[in-house]
Amino acid sequence: MPIIFSVILYTILGGIISAVLGVVIFLPVFLIVRKKQFAGKRSLLLLSALTPGIFIFSEMILWFFFAPIVSAIYDVDWGAGDYWQAPLNDTYNVSAVDSPHAATISVPFSAHCSSSYDRVYRIWPQDEAIYVSGDNRSDEQTLYLFHQPDGCDTLACTADSVLFEAALQEQGLLRDQGLSAEDYFYRTQREAHKIEGPIRHVLVLLLLLALWACLISFIRRQNRH
Repeated sequence: MPIIFSVILYTILGGIISAVLGVVIFLPVFLIVRKKQFAGKRSLLLLSALTPGIFIFSEMILWFFFAPIVSAIYDVDWGAGDYWQAPLNDTYNVSAVDSPHAATISVPFSAHCSSSYDRVYRIWPQDEAIYVSGDNRSDEQTLYLFHQPDGCDTLACTADSVLFEAALQEQGLLRDQGLSAEDYFYRTQREAHKIEGPIRHVLVLLLLLALWACLISFIRRQNRH
């Protein structure tokens, strides 16, 4: 999906959620202050209704600002378009178009390693290596060992589906512990944003606190007269 459609979709969803939450917050505030007369009452009701929208759209704006920076630093795609990419190690990338379900492993700039691997099935990240299994367009499944941090691959085994479980156990791996390409991508993306995410949330919360502080201060000044 092109990035412009992602922006439009997120904007529509953000608007719907903001409207629903705005009504939920506005109604109790309105019921509390409706019989009270004080200056700034309309501003209070307006900000209470707009608070969810300010939070959601501020998060979106900051995310679109920080996401390309995080993507450039950690070499993980920011997930807003139709291309997905996450680093496997310093040499290989896991990538896909449209959906991570149909992922491949490729090395764009290396002459001494193999070029690509199609039909990625499972990924097992380890401390010093990453195991990847895939189909080779036959009844056999392959298991590759990608050395960390920047080594090339080693063919661990090639076996049919019956013997593949035994081959996994020989490597100390369990099928259920392997990540799909999609899960691997989202896990890598979360790790890349583990610093940016809290910073973004704090900035948005500070913005909301500043708005409410300014409004409360304004109401107090207006009602002193």
